[in-house]
Amino acid sequence: MKTDNREFFEELGNLFYALAVGNSIEPIEVSELKMLISKDWMTHPQGSNLPIPQDVNFIFFEMDTLQATQVPAAEAYTKFAKFYCLHPEVFTEALVERIRDTATSINFLFPSRVVSSKDFYDELLTLLQREENITERQ
Repeated sequence: MKTDNREFFEELGNLFYALAVGNSIEPIEVSELKMLISKDWMTHPQGSNLPIPQDVNFIFFEMDTLQATQVPAAEAYTKFAKFYCLHPEVFTEALVERIRDTATSINFLFPSRVVSSKDFYDELLTLLQREENITERQ
């Protein structure tokens, strides 16, 4: 199944939104979250006078849309997980590592404030590990 660049980065927006909202991120922390994502996904150094790349804008636009429409974290995470399973060709080992690094940073900087909330970070690590095991066997 074919996918395009925009769709891929929108799905990353779903994932990063789910991780943050699942950990009950405060509205005031959204700009900090976006700075973290920019650091991991921009191709040029932060602080340069270059505009934010279109790919990163796709992530932010998706996150803003999800937040504005108050999409539940579980729905956003499920959408990413389905995309991940349907498009394994897109997720290279280096890309999976980048996603894992960003997810780990989000989980560390925005720890869950709700003990009973679903842990999408652990689910993501399991999903990524499962796919790595499948790839290794082929």
